[in-house]
Amino acid sequence: MAEHNTKWIVFIGSFVIFLSGASTDMYAPALPQLAAFFGSTKMAVQATITSFIVGFGAFQLLYGIVLDRFGRKKILSPCLLLYVCICVITVFSPSVTALILLRFCQGAMVAGISPSVKAFFSDSFSGKQLDKAVSTMIIAWGSGPVISPFIGGYLTHFWSWKAVFIALAIYAFIGWLLVSFCLPETLHHKTKRTVQYYLSAYKETLTHGKFIASMGPILMSYGAMIWFAMIGPFFIQHELGYSVITFGHIALYMGLAWFIGSAANRVILRYFSLTKIAHFGSALTIILGIILVVSTSLHMQLLNFLIPALLIMFTSALYAACGNILALKIFPEKAGIASAVQGAVTVLAGAVLFIPAALFGHYHTGTVLSAGFLVISIICGLLFWWKYH
Repeated sequence: MAEHNTKWIVFIGSFVIFLSGASTDMYAPALPQLAAFFGSTKMAVQATITSFIVGFGAFQLLYGIVLDRFGRKKILSPCLLLYVCICVITVFSPSVTALILLRFCQGAMVAGISPSVKAFFSDSFSGKQLDKAVSTMIIAWGSGPVISPFIGGYLTHFWSWKAVFIALAIYAFIGWLLVSFCLPETLHHKTKRTVQYYLSAYKETLTHGKFIASMGPILMSYGAMIWFAMIGPFFIQHELGYSVITFGHIALYMGLAWFIGSAANRVILRYFSLTKIAHFGSALTIILGIILVVSTSLHMQLLNFLIPALLIMFTSALYAACGNILALKIFPEKAGIASAVQGAVTVLAGAVLFIPAALFGHYHTGTVLSAGFLVISIICGLLFWWKYH
C-alpha cells in the first residue's frame, strides 16, 4: 500500500476514534446539571452513561461480522453520519428516559468506529509498524478524556448540556467527510461466511485464554475512566463543593496524565517487551490504588485524591496499548471479529460498573471512588497475570 495511504489511515483512524472517549467524557461534567434539568435522580442520569456503554459494547459483536463481509469503510462511514443525526435529536430530549434511549443509540453507532479503525490498521500494518500505529491510535483515543471534559465543562457552564451534543455532532460530521472522501478501503477480499462460521469464530476468541487475559490492561484503563466519569462529577461538585468548570479542569489533568502515559508507552516499547511493560504497570496500579484508599481515608480533600489518581491514570495508560497489541496479534486473519470481541468485552465490562455505582453511590462518594480504583486494578491485574505470568 502507498505510503501516503497508510498515513491517511493512521490520521483519519486516530481522528474518528477520538469520539469513543469523547462521547462519554465530554458529557460527564453535565451529569449534575442534567439531574436538575430533568428533575431526576443521580442514578437516572448515571444510567445515560450505562446505556451508551451497553450500546457501544453489544453492537461491536454485530460489526465484527459485517466488517469482514462488507468492508471497513462501508460500516464506518454510515455509523458516523447516523451518530451526527442522533446527537442532533438528543438536544430535543423531552425526558431522561428518552435521553437514556438516545444515548444507547449513540453507543450503537460509536461501536462501529473502534473495530473499524482497528481492522483498518490490522489490514495495513504488521510487526513494529502495527505496534506504532496502535500506539498512536491509543494516544488519539486517550486524547478524548484529555480534552473533552475540559471543553464539556465550559460548554455546560456557559450554555447547557445541549451544547455538548452539538459539539459532538460537528466533530463527527467532519470525521464522516474525511472517511467518505479521503479514506481508502483496505479489505480487498471480502468474505461471505455462514452463521456457523461466525459463531465458531466468536467462540474461539472468547475461549482463548491469552486473548481474554490480554484485555486486563485495556479493562484497567477503560474501567478507571468510566468509574471516574460516573462518580467523579458528584464527588467533586457535590461533596467537595467545586464548580463544573473546576471539575472540567480536574478531568483535564486526569486526561493529561493518561495522555502522557500513552505517549511514554511508545518510547518504552523500544526497550522492553509488551509483557514486561504490562506486568510492571499492573503491579504499580495496585500499589497506587492502595495509596489512594489510605490517603483519602486519612483526610478527604481534593489533593489527597488527585495525586494518587493522576498516577493511576498515567500508569494504566502506560500499559493499556500492550493489551491491544497482544490481542490483535493473536488473530490477525480475523481482525474484524477479534477487534469487535475485544471492544465488546471491554465496554460491557465497563457497563457493569454501573451496578456498584448505583448500589454504593449514595454513600460517601469519595470513599466509593477511591475503593473502586483499587478493586478495578486488582481484578485487571489478576486477569492479565492469569496467562501472562
